[in-house]
Amino acid sequence: MIKLGWMSADAPLEVPVATKVFVVFASAKEPLSALLTEIQRDALPRIFSELRREIPSKIVPPVIAASGAPGDVALMLAGIVEGTMRRWIKPELHEDFLDDIVKKVRLLSKELKA
Repeated sequence: MIKLGWMSADAPLEVPVATKVFVVFASAKEPLSALLTEIQRDALPRIFSELRREIPSKIVPPVIAASGAPGDVALMLAGIVEGTMRRWIKPELHEDFLDDIVKKVRLLSKELKA
């Protein structure tokens, strides 16, 4: 981060510390935020895979046990989408969220037919 100009190695603090002290510049706030966001985003594939493994086993078996049909599973998944959208996604992004879901469903449908 020193080489990027985001911080400098500064003189030691007045109190004893076990590590070297660095001063982070205010101008580094945006680049550091972007870097931390990118690092967090790197975890998304793992989260996606984990949810993809866990969620179907929590929904489908109880629906089948209640003599449910594929349409019932779809209805439950639609409810999850709707609840997610209303609770976690800003209203101005609802349309984009739903558009992305439709795109993914169409792609999946094509893959299943192939």
